[in-house]
Amino acid sequence: MNFIYNGYKFEGRQSEAANIVWLEGKPDDSESMPRSFTFEEVAEHFLVNRDMPEERGVFKKHIIIENDRIDILRDGYNIIETTIHGEDIPQILIQALTFARDELDMDNMNAVAVLGDLIEELEKSVN
Repeated sequence: MNFIYNGYKFEGRQSEAANIVWLEGKPDDSESMPRSFTFEEVAEHFLVNRDMPEERGVFKKHIIIENDRIDILRDGYNIIETTIHGEDIPQILIQALTFARDELDMDNMNAVAVLGDLIEELEKSVN
């Protein structure tokens, strides 16, 4: 099976007990997880456990959150690429992220944990 995840081309197969993935053409470096995990979840685990090059589609942005705006910096520079204006932005983000976290399946514990940590940090800045 061939598929693309986060800009990377993967190959995968299913054994009796596991889903196994590797980068296209590189079966010597593979990642496997029980079959209850999708191929995409195994691919995510593969990418997280390896230092994958940025230029292959890994998202990286520096974001500055102020009370009345969000500044998104150009990659590798301290130059503002985009500004989003509003009021009480940290509080809006807390509410939106809390709603998103609460709607997630408990099967996606990584996303639940990441959103929870982000909400916690935003709440510290508001209080």
